[in-house]
Amino acid sequence: MTAIQQGMFGGYLAYCSRCGRGLTNPLSVKRGIGPICWKIKGNGGSEMSEILDREVYPSIPSATAREYPYKGFGGCECVCGLQHGSTPSGKNFVILTELPDNPGTSVTNMVEELATQALRQLGLDPANTLIFEHYPERGNKWNPFPESWDLILPDWEMCPDGYMAAQVPHDHHMWKRLTREEVLALIGVAS
Repeated sequence: MTAIQQGMFGGYLAYCSRCGRGLTNPLSVKRGIGPICWKIKGNGGSEMSEILDREVYPSIPSATAREYPYKGFGGCECVCGLQHGSTPSGKNFVILTELPDNPGTSVTNMVEELATQALRQLGLDPANTLIFEHYPERGNKWNPFPESWDLILPDWEMCPDGYMAAQVPHDHHMWKRLTREEVLALIGVAS
């Protein structure tokens, strides 16, 4: 495919052999199948976790990264990257990353639900946890989108089951844009 064709087709270099969606992740392109279809075929996510650790997330000691499947709007299958760990001061952090091959609802549109699910599954206290939304650099040379980081600042509401649920604040100011360096400083990693 020529550079002009890549630009015309959104920068995709290959298509999933199972569902036909465009692939941009290097591992998915190499395999010829996207992450959702890879899991559907019964393959583990360890290779994708290695890609997340190496290429998507900054190098953060003692943090765990993995694919995190979730249901989007209308019950569609979605996947994001999830990384969690602890800062040197003992505060927890969770990073939700929009993956290039996510076939469904974006992290941004599901962030309250994702934050609630992740903190419940990881057993983390919302009062002691920083939650970040991350979009890696994406697009192509004609339509580039730089990497972005946001600190998520939801209101937390007690549910009948005793868990806390993230809610959009009344003033709708839930995202605070940060630089990569500011995020690394907040989680106690030298950049």
